[in-house]
Amino acid sequence: MATKPSSGLRLKLEERLTCPVCLDHYTNPKTLPCLHSFCHHCLERLPLDKKNETYYLSCPTCRHCIELPEEGIGAFPVAFHLNDLKEMYSLTKKTADLSNPQEATCSDHGKPFELFCETCNTVICVTCQFRDHKHHEYDLITDSYTKHCQKLRECLSPIERKKEALKKVLSAVAEREGEIRKRGEGVVEEIQKMVEEMINVKVQVYDIFLEDTSLVIPFNPYLDKITPVHIITEFEHPCGVAVTDDNHIIITENWSHCVTILDREGKKVKSLGGKGGSGNVKFSSPRDVAITPDKFILVSDNHSIQKISMDGQRKASVGKEGSGPLQFNRPYGIATSPITGQLYIADSNNHRIQVLNPNLTFSHSFGSIGLANGQFQYPHDVAFDSQGLVYVADFGNHRIQKFSPDGKFVGWFGFGPGQLISPNGITIDTAATGLAYVSEWGNNRISVFTSDGVFVSKFGSEGSNNDQFNHPYGLTFNGDGFLYVCDFNNRRLVVY
Repeated sequence: MATKPSSGLRLKLEERLTCPVCLDHYTNPKTLPCLHSFCHHCLERLPLDKKNETYYLSCPTCRHCIELPEEGIGAFPVAFHLNDLKEMYSLTKKTADLSNPQEATCSDHGKPFELFCETCNTVICVTCQFRDHKHHEYDLITDSYTKHCQKLRECLSPIERKKEALKKVLSAVAEREGEIRKRGEGVVEEIQKMVEEMINVKVQVYDIFLEDTSLVIPFNPYLDKITPVHIITEFEHPCGVAVTDDNHIIITENWSHCVTILDREGKKVKSLGGKGGSGNVKFSSPRDVAITPDKFILVSDNHSIQKISMDGQRKASVGKEGSGPLQFNRPYGIATSPITGQLYIADSNNHRIQVLNPNLTFSHSFGSIGLANGQFQYPHDVAFDSQGLVYVADFGNHRIQKFSPDGKFVGWFGFGPGQLISPNGITIDTAATGLAYVSEWGNNRISVFTSDGVFVSKFGSEGSNNDQFNHPYGLTFNGDGFLYVCDFNNRRLVVY
């Protein structure tokens, strides 16, 4: 009996070779940085967004914002894998052609196919007609071919109409997206003007300290370059920073295994832990630091959280290596809730936020490894706004996620203009603007966003000059509005 050719491979190739924009086979396919592919002419028809003399386009599949090369669409790499698939598809069509003698000959009787069995829906030879298909309905292949082609055209007709309608819808959506982008730019400009009119940053003179004397200078937070007012050097890779109400600066020195306390002028007062340090506390790998409402210092160590006094006496320590409650795997950022006083810890290698009560007992945790909303890949820092909402620097997912205090997902930002690369520190200017300042390990800069995730500005670049960073880490504001940034590999603390 004749064997029916398999069409599964050709159907799968059809799906892979269909452009999601024009819904036709790819023509000169190009691959975007997000790894989605489209026809060259389809990409040319996409709306563009202009920012600072640079054009951007949005991927029609994932909406990823992509910078357009100066050479245009043609500069994107050719999707060679799709061209290879097109060649494979052509080969399968040739193989399926009945003009091929092997396909047009009955494998059982060696005779050419002349009939089409309507009952079995397959081609047969004359011998098959009498042996295996007796009393079945059949017709000549040529007549059946014409009849089935007509039925196929009738079935495809409504699909073609839907295809045209879908093209029109996609075109309208793309046009609407362009309008929304332009309107959004206007809103951002209005917000920037409003904040510029409201902000004055108080700058203290550091070289000659004058008590109760300050110089008020209007400060534009949207400038790309911001000049530091003070740089404190000679730290062994500063990681975390916190400032007390009386402006004492607490620094974790990761490579010296100690916590250093500075006075408000930046002069060293004492060192806790480490070689020759004060107190009875010891650290293995101190990363971040926070101040409790009752003026104790909290430090995230290798797999534990330590609570110490300002003179270096350890008051409590919780945690060991693991993934259960009160267990940690490389905790990084820590922050205390301004509403409840609870301690929120970025339990990095467990891909979660673990929440402890003020007495360091376990309260709850949220998050797991992944890319979805509410999931993390190595969270590195935690911060709170004035409403008690939780902001998490999601290091491996290159974004900031926002949660309610009980861990319910609220939103995220970080893609598009001001796109983040490996954010590992975040602080909120709760006393003045409410803006979120994010340190980026990958971009060697500080990026600024509104609380709703609208990109405002950035400053810094890779290097060792005063206006540059080499992997910025923890950052915080003091009560006077100064911003402190740990410049990890430049071994210094920068004050703005």
